[in-house]
Amino acid sequence: MESNQPTKLVSPQAVAEFFNVSRATVLRLTHQERIPVTRLTDKTFRYDLGQLRDLFGKNV
Repeated sequence: MESNQPTKLVSPQAVAEFFNVSRATVLRLTHQERIPVTRLTDKTFRYDLGQLRDLFGKNV
């Protein structure tokens, strides 16, 4: 069932802090197309943290 709640998008730095990895790791995975991303511009990326948590497991 889908929620009517808007998706909160976060920066690469916020993803890095949440998963305890470097910002460079997040950007590398982005450029390798291994994680879902919303591209606002060619150099501006945002991520759905809930989607990433689902992808990597709820216990992360």
